[in-house]
Amino acid sequence: MQNRYAVPQQQMMPQQAMQQQFQQMPQQPMMCLKGRLVSSLDEVKASVVDMDGSETYFPHPASNSIFTKCIDMQGNSVIKHYVLEDVKDSKLDPVNEELSKLKKRVSDLEDMLNSLTGGNVEEKKK
Repeated sequence: MQNRYAVPQQQMMPQQAMQQQFQQMPQQPMMCLKGRLVSSLDEVKASVVDMDGSETYFPHPASNSIFTKCIDMQGNSVIKHYVLEDVKDSKLDPVNEELSKLKKRVSDLEDMLNSLTGGNVEEKKK
């Protein structure tokens, strides 16, 4: 005679094996940033941050900037301000730098030609 309780136990075995596999998988900590949106520097100054030295981020969407705040080793709060700049307007744009260098070289060459020929190079082109 077959044990009628054997069948459910056999069906449970694969489920228990799956549960054991999930329990053995290492749990990876979720990486997340601490912080919140702010509307002014005063909100950043007034906010309480962790004392462990980790930075807390405060995006300020009105000025396209981010404030960070942390506590240093002496217990003082340190606030940093990062501002998003338009690269095309700054001197960091390599195309604009190269263009201005080339314009300067052309101008210098024209000056040298003018001094050698004794006239204006622009007038002779016409």
